[in-house]
Amino acid sequence: MYALTAKYSKAESLYKQALAIRTDVFGRDSAFVAATLNDLALVLVDVARYDEAEKLYNEALSIDEEANGNNSAEVSATLVNLGMLLYHQARYGESEKIFNRALAIDQEIWGLDHPQTAVTLNNLALLYSAQARHPEAENLYRRALEIDERVFGRLHPRTANALNNLGESLREQAKYTEAEKALTEALTIREKSLGSKHPDTAHSLNDLALVYSQLNKKEKAEKLFTQALVIREKSFGSKLPFVGTIKNNLAQLYLSQY
Repeated sequence: MYALTAKYSKAESLYKQALAIRTDVFGRDSAFVAATLNDLALVLVDVARYDEAEKLYNEALSIDEEANGNNSAEVSATLVNLGMLLYHQARYGESEKIFNRALAIDQEIWGLDHPQTAVTLNNLALLYSAQARHPEAENLYRRALEIDERVFGRLHPRTANALNNLGESLREQAKYTEAEKALTEALTIREKSLGSKHPDTAHSLNDLALVYSQLNKKEKAEKLFTQALVIREKSFGSKLPFVGTIKNNLAQLYLSQY
């Protein structure tokens, strides 16, 4: 809960306390410990402490494989988290290998239309987007969106995430009208479900501002970039990569006006 409301320091503290208790009660090789290692690593990824997070994910993966088997749901979930960490570090070859392993497990356990399969599809699509494999990415984003909307409804944060990712893919392909529609809807859902000051809301603001920049709607773009920057700085401080990205986008917008 704390991580979802961007209270990262509090979340980290509580997960560390839980980890100490579970380690003491169940032992370091327990599946309960692996679950907490995963949760703690997710928080560390959110604040860009990637080296620490990778160590925890690898430990959790080793425990999961021993406790649950190499093709278990627990292993797949840890693989997805580790794959995302590698993606954030631009280690694309390693990330794709891990995502494909997770996807094979998900499809075997859950089938093609399960929310967990959608998570892996979405993350593999993110990787394809980063490699400029845009048609492949768009196809996977649409599959993930279809699953999430059917399972969670149109107004759920999971659906907003899928919509936002699809919107980014459409923008990267210069499909600006479609991108604007998807990103606007994602922003609306996130504002209603997560609040106007949540980091995910800032993500949508930034992405929609990029579309407005391409459409030469400079005033709208500046307003949204500025809103996104305020939210991100309040949530993370001024020095993390997420904040730098928005500042860079805003600087490019100002330069384009001259």
